[in-house]
Amino acid sequence: MNSISQKRNLTSDKNLNFCRIVVDFIKNRIGVDNDNFIKYLDYIKKNHIDSSKILKIILSEKVLTNLIKKTNKENIRYGRYERYSIKDQARKILLIISLALIESPDYQSLKEDLKKLTNLEEKSVRNAIIEYIPLLKILNPSLNIDKWLPRKKMDKYNYTDVKKLVQNAGLNKTTKIGVLLKPENEDEFKELLKNYRSSEIPLIVKCGACGYIWTTDVHAMQRKFWCDQCARKNKKLSKNDLETIASEKSLRLLSNYEDDYKDRLSLLKWRCKKCGTFFESNTSNVNRAKCPCPYCYKPYQLIVWDK
Repeated sequence: MNSISQKRNLTSDKNLNFCRIVVDFIKNRIGVDNDNFIKYLDYIKKNHIDSSKILKIILSEKVLTNLIKKTNKENIRYGRYERYSIKDQARKILLIISLALIESPDYQSLKEDLKKLTNLEEKSVRNAIIEYIPLLKILNPSLNIDKWLPRKKMDKYNYTDVKKLVQNAGLNKTTKIGVLLKPENEDEFKELLKNYRSSEIPLIVKCGACGYIWTTDVHAMQRKFWCDQCARKNKKLSKNDLETIASEKSLRLLSNYEDDYKDRLSLLKWRCKKCGTFFESNTSNVNRAKCPCPYCYKPYQLIVWDK
């Protein structure tokens, strides 16, 4: 291990120790004697504690100096923090942890509070939050710190977002609300996040119009891919349309429209007027092909049907 890595680990340990001392100080100041950090805000509101006065005391220079003395007064410099002393880092930790536990219920409010108090740019505030809020998770593994952290671009969807996306996709395509069957709730969604990005989580969806159920993902919902069964029905051609296609492609339709044609993917029987070849293909392939007859244009892949 090189010297820079040693310093980084050493300073990381000091940050954690300092964070622990900060949390203990906050608990003593408020009068809370437990490790349930998440209830600090509720406790403050319930007991009508003036959070601004508490913060003014906690964030004072005198308190900062005393808290640092309890950890270690040694200044350590390394990497991108070499221009900062341990006191500068300690001040950031004190500010972020205190605001999170006493004043700010979520990331957005924490970010805005920090911007007002520090006059730093949004990117700097965001990076500081990402670096120091996880210290609380180390101190208390059962604590959910997600509410104080920005949502990543690759994980920008939550369960509510996905559910609305499915409902709207159904409405846009069929005028019936789409139904998200799986995941069933927020807990199942979070469990899947351990193995998938939120935009790639497999979804089981039900069409509100026809009841068809299939597996998809958020990307498909974004691209407005909906029920394949309804799409087939909506694209069903009339008998005159089929006769027109047959005429344009020099074919004769042999299948019965009422009995054999269900949708654009139904296999129908055709006969080429040029060479007399009999074959099977769906209307989608026939309409798309320049020459649908497998004998006249052999590279075109179709199922040959013997008379």
